Amino acid sequence: MSRAPTRTASPRTAPTEDPGTRRWVLIRDLLVFSAKAALEALRDIVLIPLALLTGVAGLLGSRNDPERPFREMLGLGRRFDDWLNLFGPIEDERPRRREGETVDAWFARLESIVVEQHDRGGITASAKAAIDRALDGVQPGHRSGSGREGGGRNLEEG
Repeated sequence: MSRAPTRTASPRTAPTEDPGTRRWVLIRDLLVFSAKAALEALRDIVLIPLALLTGVAGLLGSRNDPERPFREMLGLGRRFDDWLNLFGPIEDERPRRREGETVDAWFARLESIVVEQHDRGGITASAKAAIDRALDGVQPGHRSGSGREGGGRNLEEG
């Protein structure tokens, strides 16, 4: 029995949705992954000198258990990796409790704010429409132009 390939997109997004929706899911996933990768890079910048410091502290400070500070630092890094979930699926974690949430829960809350603003017709709705028009114009298989008579663009459209 074969299994369907695992998607990185949110479980809320079915592959049968229209291409415009799937395009926005990809954009969201790319932004979330990029932010997570940046956080991982910051982790590395912090943990490399911290590893050296904890190693030296253990060597100089304890005869009985010199590796204890270094092991504790490794545990801190492991907890950060679990929280970051860099290569795991992007999950909607709003139901999780705050104490055990991952970075995905932060992004889910941010996404819900953006979606709420879009639904209210706020600035994100006009920005989304402008980005949709631009992406439609560069993707193969889409008509060029804005879809209006004359194909021109009014500066007031956003």
